[in-house]
Amino acid sequence: IPRFRFAGDEVTAKATIFAPKHRTGFAGLLSVTNNSTRPVTVKAGWRGCWNCTYHIANLSKLMAGTKHGSLTDSGTGVPVIEFRGHTPLFAVAFAPGYEADPRMWGDDGSCNSDEWASEPVSARPGMPIEFEIVRDRVMEPSETVELPMYVGVGLEEVSAVASARHLSLHGWDRLLAGLRTWLNKHTIDIGDEQLKHLMNVNSFYNYFYATGTALDSESLVVVSARSSRSDCCASYRDRDAMRWSMPAVLQISPSRARDMLIYAFTTQLGNVGAHSRFIDGLLLEPGFQLDHLVAPLRALHLYVQNTDDMSVLFDRRVQTGINTIRRILGVQRHPEVPLFETLLLLSGEPSRLPYDCYSNVLVWRSLLDLGWLYDRIRDIDRSVEAVDLAGAVKTAIWENFVVPGPFGEMFARSIDLHGEHEIGDRPSGSLQMLAFHQFCDYDDAIYRNTMQWIGSEHNREEPLTGRRGRPAAEQNAV
Repeated sequence: IPRFRFAGDEVTAKATIFAPKHRTGFAGLLSVTNNSTRPVTVKAGWRGCWNCTYHIANLSKLMAGTKHGSLTDSGTGVPVIEFRGHTPLFAVAFAPGYEADPRMWGDDGSCNSDEWASEPVSARPGMPIEFEIVRDRVMEPSETVELPMYVGVGLEEVSAVASARHLSLHGWDRLLAGLRTWLNKHTIDIGDEQLKHLMNVNSFYNYFYATGTALDSESLVVVSARSSRSDCCASYRDRDAMRWSMPAVLQISPSRARDMLIYAFTTQLGNVGAHSRFIDGLLLEPGFQLDHLVAPLRALHLYVQNTDDMSVLFDRRVQTGINTIRRILGVQRHPEVPLFETLLLLSGEPSRLPYDCYSNVLVWRSLLDLGWLYDRIRDIDRSVEAVDLAGAVKTAIWENFVVPGPFGEMFARSIDLHGEHEIGDRPSGSLQMLAFHQFCDYDDAIYRNTMQWIGSEHNREEPLTGRRGRPAAEQNAV
């Protein structure tokens, strides 16, 4: 919960800003204390600036709308700023929990004016519209005043103002207490303080910043990032959502993790396996990634394993999603060898050779997971089918991805099934994870040779290329 503090010679100010759960907006509390032995005149309140508005889906682009500021009622209303294109797009309203004199100015206004005539103001794209809700007051010695501000967000003026007033009806103390109670209830408690801090930061970050509620549809959305500094801001990727974020959320909120699964198997199902999509499921960046395709299966297994919630397996939306993923897997399978093709590597780079080792290991692991899930609902035929295919995939990986290397036989990163292979490794899909997924033992000789290569000077940025069957010395030269 963000806080800041300012200490002067006579006055101390503290502020807390927080977003209550299940509310459309946020609240702030400014607390000012007179530490002196005499009365002090202070100007206290909230001041803000709405500068630019961006449309972001990986890239930030300045939006061309205009910001319009006004009071909802003449003279005594709530200040509200509405962003408009041809029609209103969204708005922010400010409901102070104290008596104050609001002012607002736009492009051609002056912040030196002591009074605002309450006439509407506006600001062009990229130009700021500013406001302040402050008041001069005389504070007695040791007196403390609390100045809460309730900020509502909506699709236009009316809904934003209603949201701000709804927050004010509950009161900042009740809202803050409710948020703290929820956070404390969902905090992971373990003996190791350093690990406890790391796990909670990770889980709460994914809960609040990898998921959100869409303003226009009030539906759950999942994104890879919500910071404009990220090159995947506001976009959806199966791996990011299902293998990175969902497990972290599952630790603190199984219900939210279930909602994320349903989102993956419904809204995002139409383009499952594609590199990235918009939050409504439409294709953003084409390019098939095998690891993205099977990510929802791995997440579903993890969810059921940890919650024992069998109902999700009988959900027709989930069953449709599983069948869709299985159908796409069939399309990507080699006609003779049980290996699966990918266009993009786990790093998002184009794969020069069609069959990626780590991606196929994930397919093997996901098929075992799927067999376990089918067994839980007593669908024995499909369970056996999935487990048998997993066994065939594992055999094919051992037979085709093991190649000569500088330290002995090791796993290649990718192959083409015609004798050509690449030796390489990337953090986003590292061969170090093979033992973690229980594909091989940590002390397996081929795995150890691969790990030695990854940590050696041979592991350069560009992958080593070669042909299967070449001597190790020739491989080294390549």
